[in-house]
Amino acid sequence: MIILRIKYKKENNMKFLSHLELIKTIERAFRRMNFNMVFSQGFNPKPKISYAAPLPVGVETECDFLDVELEEKVDIKELLANQKQFLPNGLEFVDAKYRGKSKKLMSLVTDSAYIIQIRTEENYTKEDIQSKLEAFEARETITYEKLNKKNKMKEIDIKPLIGQLQLLSVDKDQIIIKSLVTTGSNGNLKPEKLIELFCADTGIKMIEGKDRYRRVELYARDEDNKLVTLFEV
Repeated sequence: MIILRIKYKKENNMKFLSHLELIKTIERAFRRMNFNMVFSQGFNPKPKISYAAPLPVGVETECDFLDVELEEKVDIKELLANQKQFLPNGLEFVDAKYRGKSKKLMSLVTDSAYIIQIRTEENYTKEDIQSKLEAFEARETITYEKLNKKNKMKEIDIKPLIGQLQLLSVDKDQIIIKSLVTTGSNGNLKPEKLIELFCADTGIKMIEGKDRYRRVELYARDEDNKLVTLFEV
């Protein structure tokens, strides 16, 4: 079994691709690159490609991963050097490594880091936002209500899903925050929901449609529960 793990980024207009469109784009690129891929069995064989943690439409990423199973190895240096002729602008392979037998990528992911840009109706100082951020983090619970599959309202507490919040900068009506949130089978906190609750809790009037999200790292956890990159597992 030959598994090639590829780190890629998706930005600019490519952030508007749905996950299904991304899959089709990458499969098409691999075929044009003459990858000798392994296919599933059955009436509708598909290349064995797995993805780490699908993103909602409109979110950029500089750190996402896929595993592709191959019949034979390809030259990684050549792949990275020649990829531009096969991939659309805004989609780029950043790095690649061969892996041994591994769990599915999606089952490895535990945490995500995001850079979040918020535009506001009012101007703030860095001290204002730092104070609000610390008060938000100090809360014992951070809840909202969500309609469940049984059509009943359920209270969701996101506090256990917030790993870290760091204020990077404030420029009058623009706030930039870095967040670490739980992702995967143990919970999945979308950064949009985090910012929605942060602004509602602290009275920040966010301009709808001006917020931007960029995933900058995906993590797994090792045996000591320490964060490691997906190239390390």
